[in-house]
Amino acid sequence: MYFCTVFNSTLLFVIRPSADPSTLRRDSRNKSARRLDRKIDFQRLMSFVQSQIVVKMKEIKFNPNGADLQARVLFKGLIVAGYSLRLYERDSNRIVIRRSGNNVNPEMNIHDLPSPAKDNIGRVFRLLTDLRGFDPVESPQYKIILEIYQGGVLLGEETEEGLITGGVQESRINLKLIANT
Repeated sequence: MYFCTVFNSTLLFVIRPSADPSTLRRDSRNKSARRLDRKIDFQRLMSFVQSQIVVKMKEIKFNPNGADLQARVLFKGLIVAGYSLRLYERDSNRIVIRRSGNNVNPEMNIHDLPSPAKDNIGRVFRLLTDLRGFDPVESPQYKIILEIYQGGVLLGEETEEGLITGGVQESRINLKLIANT
C-alpha cells in the first residue's frame, strides 16, 4: 500500500495497487467514521495532496532571459563541513544537478546552472551539509549560506545559522528559483 498523509486534516489516504490505480480507500482517524471505496482521478488526488502540503522555502527571483545562473556555497565559523547540493526539476523529483564539496576548497564551491537561464524557472535547490565544530566554547556559532548569482550579480541567499554542539550536525537549506515578472 502507498500512503499519502494530508496535513491539517484527520484524513489518511491509502492508495491500493489494483487493476485500476484510481481506486481510493478513505479512512478517518475518527472511529465513528465509515469507510468508503470510490473511483477517483489520480491527478486530482495528487493535486489535492500537494495543495495541502506547505513547504516553506525562500524564493529567489531571476531574469529568465538574462545571463546564466550560478550557485555558491559558503561556510562561516570554526567548522569542517561537507555538502551535497542538488537542483531538482520543477514539480519533480528528477535531479538536474548533483554536486558535492567541502569547506576545505572554497574555490570549488561555485556551481554553474544549466543554460539558458529560463530552463531553471521553478527548480528547487536542496543543500544538505554535515558539519562538526572544532571548539564549541571559543567559537560556538556556524553559518551556512547558499547564494544565487546571475551574470556575477548576487540575486539572493538562504542562510542557516546555529550553535556548535561538539558532535556531528546536519543542516538543510531549500531554495526555489522563480522568474522575475
